Amino acid sequence: MRSGLWLGVLAALLLGVTVWAEEGGGKKHGKKGEAKGLLPTVEEIEAKLDPDKLTDDQKTKIVALREDLLKQWADLAAKDEVKKAQEEMDKAKTAEDKDAMRTARAKFKEVTGGFNVKTKFKDGLSKILTEAQVAKLLPPAKHEGKEGGKPEEGKKE
Repeated sequence: MRSGLWLGVLAALLLGVTVWAEEGGGKKHGKKGEAKGLLPTVEEIEAKLDPDKLTDDQKTKIVALREDLLKQWADLAAKDEVKKAQEEMDKAKTAEDKDAMRTARAKFKEVTGGFNVKTKFKDGLSKILTEAQVAKLLPPAKHEGKEGGKPEEGKKE
């Protein structure tokens, strides 16, 4: 009787580990160094645009843009100097050291040549989507137009 119980527990544990592994196993990266959630998928974009659905041509262009940018990012992220800069940013973030974070971010920007995959994706999307779709998907940031995103001293917003 006890061996049957242990066998059941073991089976449940193995099933849980299998499901966990199939869903990514807690990894932050997918295939070819692709960071999960780095860029939204066509399905995620379309869900946000509902009912303003994407055309087949828009979907094709978005998939191509996304794949191209993720490949560029994976190639860049594979470089040792970029990995080192990323590690420094992670350390500074963990330590909650704002000065170290600022320095690490500057170094990261330097070694990546200022490449920002999210900004490039938004720029590409704005060329693919209609004005109405862009307005719905990419509303202007609250701090746009203000240097550093902060109100000028002595002035209220």
